[in-house]
Amino acid sequence: TGFFVRGEVTRRSIAAAGITNAVAVGCPSLLLNPSSCLGLRLRHGFDRARGKDPRELRVAMALPDKSPNLQQDSRLERLAEELLRDPLAKHVVILQSAERIHKVQRNESVQLYHGGLPIQRRKLRYFYNVSEWIGFLRGFDLFIGGRIHGSMAALAAGIPVVVVPTDYRMLELAQTMKLPYMTDIQPALGVDQFLGASFDAAQAAAFDAHRAHVARLYMNAFEHYGLPISRMVRQLEHEYRSWRRRGLSAGGGAPPRP
Repeated sequence: TGFFVRGEVTRRSIAAAGITNAVAVGCPSLLLNPSSCLGLRLRHGFDRARGKDPRELRVAMALPDKSPNLQQDSRLERLAEELLRDPLAKHVVILQSAERIHKVQRNESVQLYHGGLPIQRRKLRYFYNVSEWIGFLRGFDLFIGGRIHGSMAALAAGIPVVVVPTDYRMLELAQTMKLPYMTDIQPALGVDQFLGASFDAAQAAAFDAHRAHVARLYMNAFEHYGLPISRMVRQLEHEYRSWRRRGLSAGGGAPPRP
């Protein structure tokens, strides 16, 4: 049997060393949401967000730690500043950096970067409990992901996600898991550039097919090693096969209602 890696770049690098049984699957947290038609739900979520009054739109965002791609990080921080500038806006930044969290705990406001505007603490959130984190995100219309695990928490919550890769690790994960992503963002364009991210019916279907395929790979691997696997993973894969079989036999392929 093979072993799982995060993406094609990693798989090809390993293959170049003569190890050819690596399989690119992405992050296991891709399976945290139990829906077998999550891609369709995300697509409808994008449509709802696009049609919403901008004053009512709720956007959550995750900022990366400083990475070698300093230009991208700076743009993300400036974008966050733009989103949070309006005191009436319902947007928040989810902090995952220990340094930033400690600053928030000590102060009523925090600069997201040196020289930036002070951001009120009420606009910033951080979590020590994953279930609380996911539950909090369910109340939002869109997630802008400058960190991969923040993006995966938003997927688990079932809300539209656009990943903003700051390194090749994030890029290959987004590509492998067939997530919407943007490599060139403009802070001045605000949320609109993310609402316009491409995630059409074909992309949503490819996303759902990939999740079901990954669920089957994990099921086979766990069975091979005699390990139990979550009933939710089995159910996701079974439901996907069932509605695909019903749909194809009827000449359609429509999943359950999102």
